Parts: sequence; C-alpha cells; structure tokens
Amino acid sequence: VQEIVKTGKWVGDCFIYTNSVNRLNYYVGGEIVTIAHLDRTLYLIGYIPKDNRLYLGDKELNVVSYELLVSVLEYQTAVMRRDFDTADRVLPTIPPAHRTRVAHFLEKQGFKKQALAVSTDPEHRFDLALSLGELDACHQLAVEAGSEHKWRLVADLAQQRGDLQTAQTCLLRAHDYPGLLLQATASGNAKLIREVGNEAENQGRNNVAFLSYFLTGNLKDCLELLIKTN
Repeated sequence: VQEIVKTGKWVGDCFIYTNSVNRLNYYVGGEIVTIAHLDRTLYLIGYIPKDNRLYLGDKELNVVSYELLVSVLEYQTAVMRRDFDTADRVLPTIPPAHRTRVAHFLEKQGFKKQALAVSTDPEHRFDLALSLGELDACHQLAVEAGSEHKWRLVADLAQQRGDLQTAQTCLLRAHDYPGLLLQATASGNAKLIREVGNEAENQGRNNVAFLSYFLTGNLKDCLELLIKTN
C-alpha cells in the first residue's frame, strides 16, 4: 500500500503518521492501523507515553489529542523483535478491551497460538482454535456460543481427528441428523441409528426418522410414522 506521509514520528518500532487523506495511522510489522479519520489537516506534534496521548495541531494552533496506549505499542514492538519475555510482561498492562486488536496483530504475524491466548472475542477465538485444530478449545467455545453452525464445524474437526464419540455429540447438538445417521451407518452402530430415528422424529425430521427405522428393520415404527404424516 502506497502512502503519502505528511508528518510522522517513530515510537520504538512503530511509525506514527498522518497521510494525504487526513488519516492518523501507525505502522508496525507490516500492518497499518488507523487511529482516527481526521476532519481537517492536522500535523503531528508528539506523543507522551505516560499519558497514552498523541497530540496534533492545525495551522490555527488548535491542539487535539487521541488515545494511543503505550502498552499496546510496547507489546507490538516486543513481538516484532521476537522478545516474547518482554511481551509477556507487558500483556497484563493492556486493558481487556484492547486485547483482541493485539490478537489480530499476533495472528497476522503468524503467531496464532499466542493470539488465541490473548484474544477476548469469542468469534475470533473460535476461528483461531479451529485453524489450529484445538479440539478441546473449539468444543468449549461451541458450548458457550450454543451455535449449531459451530457444532457442525467442531464435528468436522473431531471426525478429522478420528474422535467419533465427540463428533457424534457435536452432530447431535447441531441437530444434524442426516450427518449423524451417515456416521452411525458407516460405523455400523445400530443403537445410534435407533437414537437418531427417535430424536429426528421428535424434531419433525420425518424423512431421517423413517430411514433410521427402516435401516434397523423397525417396520412397526415405519408404518406408524407413515400413518402419522399421511
């Protein structure tokens, strides 16, 4: 991305600047972060770390300031230097509301495991855990979210890992009866096929229920289901 820098200042390994389209940005580790969209041309005056404030002024000598946490800059600088001991010491000083932004930075630098540990956004954490193949973390986040879509994704991951028991549990919570029936049939689990039939009928998934009853030779339930559904 090409930028025309108007005014700028280095803080550690972070370059803070204003550009030609009146944006206040900083650049670190190949990532450009927008701090603010300015409503007029402003010039960077300086940064006071102890106040976490960035100061800018205009031609009329009006001064405005924006929050920029020194802890975030220190953390990102430490990561860029691969100084993770320092990064770990700085992390507790970063407010929770800012940690997901830091986690996105870590992810872009290729440190997905660290990003998973830092992020406070459940959606972001689930995506990270899924990409890392962290089945336990995915399962816990799916429990917290209660999302059928997430349960299907966790089921897919469990199947890839050969954990069929967890996959079955996830498919059941996702109400994915066709998927559950397919797995039960493939594994020759007659008990599970019957359970799928009962659960599917309770949820009004009559086609799956009928097929489940038929596969287990339960002709009585097949007939009753046909009568019930006309």
